[in-house]
Amino acid sequence: MANFEINEDQAALIRELRKLEISDPVHANVYNALFEKLINNDAFLERLANKMIEKSMLCHVLDSVNSQQVLAADVGPKITAIIDGLQEDVNGLNTNFKEMLTVNTYTYSQPIEIPANYGKKISIALTIPDDYVFLCVTNIKTNEEVAYSYFTGIEQNVLTCFVGNDREVPKIIPNGISVDVLLIKKWR
Repeated sequence: MANFEINEDQAALIRELRKLEISDPVHANVYNALFEKLINNDAFLERLANKMIEKSMLCHVLDSVNSQQVLAADVGPKITAIIDGLQEDVNGLNTNFKEMLTVNTYTYSQPIEIPANYGKKISIALTIPDDYVFLCVTNIKTNEEVAYSYFTGIEQNVLTCFVGNDREVPKIIPNGISVDVLLIKKWR
């Protein structure tokens, strides 16, 4: 015995069913035509109900995380508004954070003589404003080419750098070095 084929593409409920007449022959073709329409209507209603349940669940999820009870159709503009608001908050945080940071340049302006294949420690006194604290060194600059320079530490507002010479001859840096220091405002 064969089963009815379900029409998965049926897009609407079939509302017209032929009424059986007393004169109709008692034959499977007469009954099967009616049963096929009824079964496909049931399949269509099941698909429609499933879609409604999905939409209802989506609205429920949105409602449970959304105090303003946004409906699914209104989600796009609402999400855009939320993103725009967050972007403004992030921009505000960035602006506030930038105002909390400052870069000061400190200079050691005396000539620096570095022996061949060696290096020299340079100490620079920092004058840090009262409402700021040292965060890090961002850059060490010289007007002369040196092999390397790096920050070694800070103690009691005295910054120590090391300037290296990897050449076979002594090196002189006539204008000294400058150091860019990142300071951050103290938390109150």
